[in-house]
Amino acid sequence: MPDSTVKPWEKLKGIIDSGDSVGLEGYLDTLETGELARSISRLDTKDQQRLLILLGPESAADVIEDVPHAQAADLIEGLSPTHAAEILDEVASDHKVDLLGELEPEEAEAIIAKMSPEDADDTRRLFKYPEDSV
Repeated sequence: MPDSTVKPWEKLKGIIDSGDSVGLEGYLDTLETGELARSISRLDTKDQQRLLILLGPESAADVIEDVPHAQAADLIEGLSPTHAAEILDEVASDHKVDLLGELEPEEAEAIIAKMSPEDADDTRRLFKYPEDSV
């Protein structure tokens, strides 16, 4: 008898495909951090982008803060600079700088350029400090 259990990433994809942002947030809340990271990594790039956009900046920032830095940087890298800036505006400053530091300098600057002037100035100022000192 075949296993009819739906894998978490399959359920996640189905919710993304349905466009149900409330259901998506509710489902993500049920996943442990490791399972969340694994489920997101099993989505294709397009679905990962749709996930973050569907969640909105504040909830997407929560996801970004819950997954490993390298994975978070990959997720941010796939977004437009405007969407990435909206999400990173909701992320703690030290985490934001670490994530942007994982990107190519041109990509990081394109995102910073879309931030509010105050956040952009703060982020550029924090980039001047050595890693892990913020």
